[in-house]
Amino acid sequence: MRRLHVTPAPADASVAHELSAIEAVAAAVESGAGLPEVVRAAGRALDASLALLNASGTPLAVDPTSPAEERLLLNGGTGVEDLELRVAGDPVGRLRLRPRAAPPPAALVTLVRTLLASEAERVRAPERASEQAVSDFVQAPLERRYGTRDELLAAGAKLGLALESGGSIVVAHVQPLAPTDGDWRRRVLAVVERGARAALPEALAALAERTDARQNGTNKKRCAYNVAVGSIPAGICMTSTSCDPGCVEPSARLSHAACAAGT
Repeated sequence: MRRLHVTPAPADASVAHELSAIEAVAAAVESGAGLPEVVRAAGRALDASLALLNASGTPLAVDPTSPAEERLLLNGGTGVEDLELRVAGDPVGRLRLRPRAAPPPAALVTLVRTLLASEAERVRAPERASEQAVSDFVQAPLERRYGTRDELLAAGAKLGLALESGGSIVVAHVQPLAPTDGDWRRRVLAVVERGARAALPEALAALAERTDARQNGTNKKRCAYNVAVGSIPAGICMTSTSCDPGCVEPSARLSHAACAAGT
């Protein structure tokens, strides 16, 4: 009796590949790897370059193949598909997708959109006050402007921060590698904030002048990273509501990783 070998239909192989791709994205979400890694996994699943934006259009994570493609994704250029992300009917962000080859299957895109929407919702921060107010708040503790604890708590509350249990500040000093053009300060700020919020959604970030703690008569310890972001020099502070080093360290590391990658 001859044995018959059954070759799986191409459709079955395609379904298996899609399920494997979704499993990789779900694993990144489940492990708490952070938005950059989740978006990279989603990009591999769809074989596409991706940009994940929040509801106000601020980039949360970008997975381009080059700086030029990053600009294309963020500006919605040729070949970029712009998809709205919703959770329970509420808009939580947008996904910009540019296929590297053939367009991905619609069903796979829908599943990835659902996973990324849940992540965008998770890190969605409350409405922010003006950029100047955030900058003033981040700089004030470094300059010891607040005379009492109540003043600090009140200032934080205006920005949606509950600091009754304490807070932390991470300081990053960015060193230039070479001259750069354009509004580099805002790019640095976006990169650092994106990395910080991947671990601590409530984090605030702002550009700040460097101050020497010794000039203010204090021995405060700082967590500082020497990083390079596309040849951009800047002093950046990031503050969060957590006073537990175990919670703050991942945020600092993700900011550092985002800076090192320049994305």
